[in-house]
Formats: sequence, C-alpha cells, structure tokens
Amino acid sequence: MVINKIGIEHLIITLLLALYFTGSSAAANGIIVTGAPTTTFTLTVNAAGGADYKKIQDAVDNAGDGYTILVSGGVTYTLTYYENLNVNRSVKLKGIDNGRGMPVVNASKKGSTIILNASNSTIEGFTIVNSGSLSGDAGIRINSRNNTIRNNTITRNNYGIYMAVSGNNYIYNNYFNNTNNFKTNGSNKWNSTKTAGKNINGGPFIGGNFWANPSGTGYSQKCADYNRDGICDISYTLAINNKDYLPLAINDTVPPASVTKLSNVSYNSYYIKWNWTDPIDKDFSRVMIYLDGKFKINVSKGIKNYNATGLLANTQHTISTRTVDIYGNINTTWMNNTARTAADSIPPANVSGLKNVSYAKVYIKWTWIDPPDKDFSKVMVYLDGKFKINVSKGIKNYNATGLLAGTQHTIATRTVDVNGNINATWTNHTARTAP
Repeated sequence: MVINKIGIEHLIITLLLALYFTGSSAAANGIIVTGAPTTTFTLTVNAAGGADYKKIQDAVDNAGDGYTILVSGGVTYTLTYYENLNVNRSVKLKGIDNGRGMPVVNASKKGSTIILNASNSTIEGFTIVNSGSLSGDAGIRINSRNNTIRNNTITRNNYGIYMAVSGNNYIYNNYFNNTNNFKTNGSNKWNSTKTAGKNINGGPFIGGNFWANPSGTGYSQKCADYNRDGICDISYTLAINNKDYLPLAINDTVPPASVTKLSNVSYNSYYIKWNWTDPIDKDFSRVMIYLDGKFKINVSKGIKNYNATGLLANTQHTISTRTVDIYGNINTTWMNNTARTAADSIPPANVSGLKNVSYAKVYIKWTWIDPPDKDFSKVMVYLDGKFKINVSKGIKNYNATGLLAGTQHTIATRTVDVNGNINATWTNHTARTAP
C-alpha cells in the first residue's frame, strides 16, 4: 500500500510538471491555452473575441496584483473599448498594436476614462479619450502612488491626467492634447533619460511628454528645437516639484517658404537697403542674410528689412536670403537681389588741427587730424603754392626740408576721398625756419 501511494504521488507530480512545461513552451510561442492550468499572470482582452475577455474591466476584476493585461488594438480595424475603467489592483495594462493602432478607451463623455486606485500599476500603449467635463473628470485619474504612465495618447478630455491625491508617479512619452493636460498636488517624474528611439510623436529620441492643446499653443507646439533632436531646447515646468526636463517637440522636417518681393528700396553712395515679405508659415522664425556670398546676420520674423552700410560708392552688391523655422529647418532655396550704390559726388571734410610741431634752420614739420569720413583717402599738400605730395590717410604729418634759415613758408592742404572727390576749401598754416 505504501508503494502504491508513493507511485500515485509520483504520477501526479509528473503530470503537473508536464503541464507546466507544456504551458511555458506554448506561451513562449505565442499560443494561448484556455481552460488549462497555468502559472503565468497574463490575461488577454479583445473586443472582437478570441481572447480571455471582451471587456477590459472584466479582465481587471478577475486579475490579481502583479498581473499583466494585454489589450488588443485590432487586426482588421482599430478596436474601441467604451468603458470607464476602475482599476483596484496593481496590474500592468498594456495596449497591443496589432497593425491598426493602439486600442482606444472611450469614456463617452461620462466620468473619467480610467481611474487608477491601486499603487504600483502601469498603463501603456492606449489612446485614452472623451472623459466627462465635470470637475475631476480625466483621461486618467490617479488616486494612488508609484504608478507608471507611458506611451499613451491622451486627448479630448477635461483633464489629461488628474492627480489631486497622488504623487511619486513616473509619466513619460505620452501625447497630451486636452482642455487641461494635468493637475497635480504631489511630486512626480515627467521624463525618462534621453534614449535613442522613436517617441510618441515620431521624433528620434524618447524623453518626456508631448504637450499640446486644442488651440495649437501648447508648450511642445511652440517650443524651439534648433538641434532637431525632437526634444524642446528648454525644459517645461508644470508645477512645483513637477518639471518635464525633456519635453517632446514637433517632429517637423518641412522648412518654411522663401521670402517674397525682395527688392532694393533705398540707397546712396555708402548703403543699400532691402525689404521683403516674410513667409506665412506659422513656425517661421528668421531670415539668414548673406551679402556678396558672406553671412551677415539673422533677421527675426517681422523685421523684414536689411540695411547694408559701409559700402563704397558706385559698387554692385548682391543680397541672398534663406528662411528658417523654429525647429531649425532651413529652406535651401536662395532668394537674391542685386543693387548698386550711388556715385559719390560729396568730398570729405577738411583736415583739422593743422600746426607746426617742430622746426630748425632747414626744415619745418606740420601735423594735422584726418577728417572722420569713411571714404577719406588722402591729403594733397602744397608748399608756398606748389604741389608737393599726397599724404595717405593715417600718416597725418608733412616735413618740409631743404629750406633756408630764417625764411617763412606756408603749407596748404586739400582732402580727397576714394572716389576722387576733392574738397575745394584750403586749410593753411604759416611757419618760419630758425635763423
């Protein structure tokens, strides 16, 4: 009898082990065995049938703490679950995109779409929409702590996520576009570390969340992303102890249109001014200005002109422009215009401060201050009525040598610019050599 009992027990253990390993192998190959004992903690939901449950709430009610609930998004069409979920167990709710997008949970504008009462839960991979409009109604309302909310699209709700009596939650890579995107009184973490990978908005890095609103003025809709990594260049402060350090930016790769009506509107001998019309793109930021092939300046949206100064008279110059948006996209099409400065007929001012600074029996030395004109070129020097020399800009002195002792001499000067305009007014000074 003892031997038979041992044999029976051995047989039972063998059968149980066989069932265990058979179930593990089947699960590993994606086979769901229904109606058989299992040691896994996974339940499946598919509104079209063929899973453990058709409703998410039924799966939640029959789950235990630590269970994973896989919710199908549909194979031939996107599945929508018209439910108000009340999660009272610590579970992982995971939406599965079977080729038609994430499963949709729709509250039909009554109450909150998902209420999370159990701590240490995870919600990921869902489109969560149409909460009610009463105070506290939300796409996700959390009344617990230490939860993870990730990879969800949460739109068309009164609040995206409502955490009036919650904290220490980890919320990242979600797309928010709601009347109010959040309410929180506790401290929460709103981003992961920056990691390469496609984010919820299609950008190249996973980090924080995408913050939109129905009017198109949400933080992520307006932020700059000049390095084009899909992350806003400046962090987003939601509330005290709540900051998204890596808010997602619009994944925009389309540059703005070019400027139009680029034309020369005024000029003289040393400047040319151009005007243009900015493109109408809402994300247009600035115009890059090049003059004669060299970058000069970025002109911000709304200014619509550039004045090139310090030019030479009667010279031709070409302005070239490219437009840039707030995401750093550059329109590579050049818009150009060529114009010429006016011929210069205005001479420079006279020298000033002309004086004798030293002398001897055989020489007299004079100095002066050059005029401030940018196009000033030289001083024509005459001695006792006879032309002697052109003194270039910056030298500012002339030494008359080979003179006789005790004789008087007069220096006379005229100034000339780079265009050959001569100031007809003489500036003179008289001095005597030593006896």
